[in-house]
Amino acid sequence: MPQIGDIAKLRDIRRDKVYAPGDGHERYIWIACEVCGKERWVYYNKGKPKNTMCLKCSRKLHVNRVYPTGADTSNWKGGQTYVYPRPGGSKRALVKCEICGEERWSYLLHGKPRHSMCLSCSRKLTGDKTSMWKGGQWSSGKGYLYIKLAPDDFYASMMNKAGYVARDRLTMAKSLGRCLNKWEIVHHKDGIKDHDDIGNLELQDKSSHLTMHNTGYKAGYRKGLKDGRTKQIQDLKEEIEKLRDLLGKNG
Repeated sequence: MPQIGDIAKLRDIRRDKVYAPGDGHERYIWIACEVCGKERWVYYNKGKPKNTMCLKCSRKLHVNRVYPTGADTSNWKGGQTYVYPRPGGSKRALVKCEICGEERWSYLLHGKPRHSMCLSCSRKLTGDKTSMWKGGQWSSGKGYLYIKLAPDDFYASMMNKAGYVARDRLTMAKSLGRCLNKWEIVHHKDGIKDHDDIGNLELQDKSSHLTMHNTGYKAGYRKGLKDGRTKQIQDLKEEIEKLRDLLGKNG
């Protein structure tokens, strides 16, 4: 059993492994974890071990946000900035939450703490108090616009689970003075999904809305087919005229 402070090469520690020529000469030192006291081999370079804590203890410190302070770490920067003890560790600053006053370590971004509140307080924020607030309006991937409503709003029954309602449905509901039913569909006459003026909107049920869309698709297909044939005939006429001019010059 190795003793604390013993130094050995990797070839001597792992004799069951086959090494290529020149490999296995890295040095390791036998030390105890400074938290739990577990003894193990640690990579030894430039006169000191790479890690002073075992992997299990270091993960607990990172997950629980319990970071060493003062003389407990070699990266202490006068009580204000702390670098997490690992290669390339991010810089952190000791700050107080602006709501509850709890002290915790926060990442530094361009020399300033990235967050001014702790995680528990930031999760309690809603609406325009959050950093993700975009004026109470967002656009879906299909082009529809959604509006944020208050829970006590007259049209709150039309909201989804996130508290938003489609702007076209809200515009139609305000025009009628009542909430829309789930089976009522708001149709855009010009086909532009974010053009929500009341003059461009029409209230329909699902069957009539589907019929209108299918009619529009068929009409568009017929128009495209007709335009394509017309363009083809025009191109043929131009080619015939060019051939006639060419034959006339040669004749």
